[in-house]
Amino acid sequence: MNISLFSFDMHKVCFLRICRLFVAFLLSTIAIAQSLHAQARPILNTRDIEEISHNPVIVIHGILGSKLVNSTTQEIVWGKLRRFQFWKSASGPDELAFPMRFGESLDRLGDDIVSDGTLAHLDINLLGIPIEIEAYGRLMQALGVAGYRDAGHQSVLDTSSESHFTCFQFDYDWRRDISENAVKLDNFIRERQEYVSREYARRFGIQNAAPKFDIVAHSMGGLLARYYLRYGRQSLPNDGTLPTIDWSGARQIEKVVLIGTPNDGSVLALRDLVNGYQPSKIVPFQTPVVLGTMPSIYQLLPTEEATWLEDVNGSPLRENIFDPAVWESHRWGLMSEDADKALQKLLPGVKDFDDRRRIARDHLAKCLYRAAQFHHALNIPSPQPSNLQMHLFAGSQENTASKIRATSRGNALKVSAYEAGDDTTTLRSALSLRTNRNSQNQVASYCTIAWSTVNKIDSTHRKLPTDDRFVAGRVKILKP
Repeated sequence: MNISLFSFDMHKVCFLRICRLFVAFLLSTIAIAQSLHAQARPILNTRDIEEISHNPVIVIHGILGSKLVNSTTQEIVWGKLRRFQFWKSASGPDELAFPMRFGESLDRLGDDIVSDGTLAHLDINLLGIPIEIEAYGRLMQALGVAGYRDAGHQSVLDTSSESHFTCFQFDYDWRRDISENAVKLDNFIRERQEYVSREYARRFGIQNAAPKFDIVAHSMGGLLARYYLRYGRQSLPNDGTLPTIDWSGARQIEKVVLIGTPNDGSVLALRDLVNGYQPSKIVPFQTPVVLGTMPSIYQLLPTEEATWLEDVNGSPLRENIFDPAVWESHRWGLMSEDADKALQKLLPGVKDFDDRRRIARDHLAKCLYRAAQFHHALNIPSPQPSNLQMHLFAGSQENTASKIRATSRGNALKVSAYEAGDDTTTLRSALSLRTNRNSQNQVASYCTIAWSTVNKIDSTHRKLPTDDRFVAGRVKILKP
């Protein structure tokens, strides 16, 4: 009996010793693995620390700011011009027109034209001589000077390089509804977030990073950024209702820098939709009909009551410019008397005048209703997340159109008053500045956007993104 007890105790002791040895071996293996992992982890140098101390930047261009290409023919539709025009004419680059189909919602309309990168320069061939009109090249180069590229990467414009992960260009089809492009922006940010996270692990040994981004947006790109912050990947519903403000886009973003953004619209949008637009004397004239097919341009119309719109005598018209009946009564844009010649080119399969008119009226109504819906979505009061910074750079010294007036020359419009701005966006619109009168008739002014900083610069709309004062101010914001 005692022998069996002794034998049992000895077996128990041996088993416990084996367990202790196994645990010791396991702990040693883990320690060695951790040691080897620590030795394999990259040693961060000064530049590495600088790279990860600030957020990657996403640059969002404005209208006309990306190259548009026909995906079938590979023809460049916008971004490289092989002809020039010193005058206006009834014909224009019809290939830029956005498609129109009766009864089809804007988000279901499409063609073969796709965005193919942010425009560094607009290339023009004049009498065989190549000419470059500066676009966003200098802005991207300025970001490169500020350190938003990694060692050995010479051109900040070449963001397709695998060695580049600190600055990205979001390009989009600027003709389309801005809220549609917000969905694409959300996809873009998610893809870049995964990419940057992998780079942090590969370069610096930082696992499971969840990087945030900063945004630098010019002109209409700022409206796209603001919509994305509020609604994330929710586009505007086709039933006229509004998406839920959840600030889901702001979860990915820490700082936003807006440059010359027309937060309350621009009277020049209506003038150009009625008169047409020619950005440069050597760039082809964009006809009112072609411009009138683009939903995004209607979303640049002023948001305030139309006291800025005057009749031929200078009296305020006070009309709802988002009402298609107003456009039809004034014969503006797609409803002008001479629009049919252009509509025949845009709708070659529609032989009847009344049918073309019906399609154009339907498209105009869809664009105007979507624009009113877009403005409403941006202007609903909603507390801004406390961790989101909004910074504004706006022109403050250039004469900028603030009122337009009907003329005796058919349905044409002309600028009748100016105020401070950048020659395109008034300072008041950039600030989203509103005024109220109280019961004592006292005027109170306020901004509908909670700005972290406001920076006023004496510069034009086109030159703002490359102005030295903007470059210096932006670096202080993004890399304090």
